[in-house]
Amino acid sequence: ESTTDRSSVTAVPRASQPAGAGNLPWQAMRAAPLNPTGIFANVAFVQRVNTSGGVPAATGCGPGNGGEEARVAFRADYYFYKPVGAS
Repeated sequence: ESTTDRSSVTAVPRASQPAGAGNLPWQAMRAAPLNPTGIFANVAFVQRVNTSGGVPAATGCGPGNGGEEARVAFRADYYFYKPVGAS
């Protein structure tokens, strides 16, 4: 979500590439803007690259840790693409 105009976009993965153990994969995603105006309006594709971290612990969830929250830190660069001429 944009902090300047509150617009947002969601995306569906179309292709991915492994980024090494413990890192979320790089992804190319088909975008679906949630607002007709704003910075994310007309975004057609989103790309996630240069990921670091983000993979949860292999232990996962089970009866012994029900109701607990696990946070997994990660970093990535996101690129947002619009068609030529779109504002």
